[in-house]
Amino acid sequence: MKVKANNDVDKDVHLRASNNLKATLCGMQIAGLSTEGEVTCYRCHQFAVGDI
Repeated sequence: MKVKANNDVDKDVHLRASNNLKATLCGMQIAGLSTEGEVTCYRCHQFAVGDI
């Protein structure tokens, strides 16, 4: 699920962690859902594809 994160100065689109509904895959606190297109957080993308 695509989300926005609190205190994200870049305003990236993140992915929600499946094991923690209050955090992104990269560990940031979720601010709300995102309706924007692609995930722009590089770390969330790396976690999703298994590079980390």
